[in-house]
Order: sequence, then structure tokens, then C-alpha cells
Amino acid sequence: FITALISGAMRTQPGRSSIAKLSLLTVASILAHVPSVLPFALNPSGHFPRLSCSIRCTTKTGEVSMILDRLKSLKQVDFVLASNSPRRKEILSNILGLNVRVIPSTFEENLDKSKYSPQGYVIENARQKSLEVWKRLCSFGDRPGMVVGGDTVVVYAGEILEKPSDNAHAFRMLRMLSGNEHKVYTGVTLIYCENEELKEHCFVEETSVSFADLTDADINAYIDSGEPMDKAGAYGIQSLGGCFVKGIRGCYYNVRS
Repeated sequence: FITALISGAMRTQPGRSSIAKLSLLTVASILAHVPSVLPFALNPSGHFPRLSCSIRCTTKTGEVSMILDRLKSLKQVDFVLASNSPRRKEILSNILGLNVRVIPSTFEENLDKSKYSPQGYVIENARQKSLEVWKRLCSFGDRPGMVVGGDTVVVYAGEILEKPSDNAHAFRMLRMLSGNEHKVYTGVTLIYCENEELKEHCFVEETSVSFADLTDADINAYIDSGEPMDKAGAYGIQSLGGCFVKGIRGCYYNVRS
């Protein structure tokens, strides 16, 4: 997410050529030095194993300075986040330190899932959210530097799991994920204008998440906390839901989106 954002935003800078998408491990090695982004510590009791994050630095000479230089340029861009997700705003504002306005999209998110792969589904949702906000702002004469839209789903056994509709729905999702590995897909679309031409940059990130075995009591207690109701797959890895996670393969912030 972070590297593609850097790459896409640089295309809006006059006189700058596009840069290649950098390794997520490169950026992760920088973020690993920021205490606030270290997600979890291992629970020594073994019950409800916590996610243990181990990042091996693989940066090449000059890559860190290049990323930090790009971040300086990004801070001059007027970003609009087409989402009311506090987690996405945190990534852009608190972690990257970008200037972000939050203007949630009014796109209904009523796409027919049967017509898309999970990757295609999240990308199209993100694209429609971004386009709706871009067009709305431009109609008011308020053209932003860039609109960022995102959509996240959990996928298990081919079924796309979005936010639960009620407690029973949340229970069914968590029972399905218990003791199994699932995928998390986040689609992101960047909308901006270059030489008076509308540009789109879309990408999707995939992360594999392994869940511990959950009892019905575990699931009901978590649902009673209220946390699952606004999250894809009915859990939040960054808070109480992290107790259910044995481990991940891929980008942590992809699951946190």
C-alpha cells in the first residue's frame, strides 16, 4: 500500500519521472523502527497466541534515502481519502505524515460479487469510491491533488466476507475462520490529474492470515465487545481480534485497513 502510494503520487509531480514500485519489505524495515507500528507481542501463555512480527531488513544502498525523499514530496500533495475508515486515515496521516482530508464516498458498494474475482471486486469498489469523490469535488471547483480510495475483504473457501450485518452474521464468519487460514485483499485506487488528463493507478494487496481454534464462548465474548461490526471478516487485527491470529504472511497494514 505504502510503496504504491509513493509511486503513484510521484506521477503528479512536474518534472519527475515515475519510480518503480519498491519492495514492501524495504518500507517495512523503516517502519520497524517506529514503536507505534510494532503490532503485538507474543503471549507466553500459549492461549490466544498473539501475532509476533519479525521483519528482516533487506534494503539496498540508497533505497532508504530515496523513500524518505519521496515522502517529502508527498507531503506537498493535497490528499483526499474517500473513506471514513479511521485505520486508513491513520496510515496516511499518522504513519506517513501526509496532509489528508477525509471525504467519504457515497458509492453504494452494490457490485455483483459473482461477476468479479476477489481481487477484481476490491479494485472496482475502490475505483468507484475514488471516482465518485473526485467528480463531486471537481463539480464544486475543488480539485484535489489526489483522491485515494480503498476496499478490503476477507476471503475463505471462495466466499467474500465483508462487514457483518448483525451478530449472527459475525458469529458465522468467525466460526468459519476459526482454525483456518484465509486471505485478506485490499484494493486501492489513486485518482489524479496529469497535464489536464485524468489518471488512475490501481493495485491490490494480498495477505494470508492464520486463525487459532476458537470456542463459541470466545466468539460470543468478542461479538459482545462490539468490535467486529465495522470490519471485513468480523475482526480487527490491530485490537482485540489480534488475540485470534496465529500469524500472517504479507503486509500487516493490509489486514489493518
